[in-house]
Amino acid sequence: MSDTLIDELIAGGWLYAALRMLFIALIYLFLFLVLRATVRDLNAVARDMAGGEGQPARLSLLTLAGAESSLPPGTAIPLEVVTTLGRIAGNTIVVADPHTSARHAEIRFERGQWWLRDLGSSNGTSLNGEPVRTVMAVRPGDVLQCGRVRFRLVPSVPVPGVDAST
Repeated sequence: MSDTLIDELIAGGWLYAALRMLFIALIYLFLFLVLRATVRDLNAVARDMAGGEGQPARLSLLTLAGAESSLPPGTAIPLEVVTTLGRIAGNTIVVADPHTSARHAEIRFERGQWWLRDLGSSNGTSLNGEPVRTVMAVRPGDVLQCGRVRFRLVPSVPVPGVDAST
């Protein structure tokens, strides 16, 4: 009886259709597992690059040239998640320089990355010698200038290969 049932399924095409559907389902299962592993690995890398479990990588601003400000060269100032630079009190980092605007620039940690934005300053903000006209990503080693005061972004914990002194 089972031989005749199998013969009828083969003759009707049902067995081949079922095997095809099973094969397609296995391909989709495989693709799902690959995608899940990839997303898990990318999330782990993003956490590591951000300094751990969603925490920002610790960066500081190292004063390279203080111009007429109150910041002597070599001063390292740790960044907060949102750091504002400007001439007046109320900014995270007060830069007492006549060429720096009251609210000059902002450095913010968002979406796993540090970002620099000029706040409409009169003398402008530059990143690596280029004017900042939009929100720009920053990383260790970048040189930031507000007015005539220059800073270098440096890791708060030294990382091999990043020279903070130049």
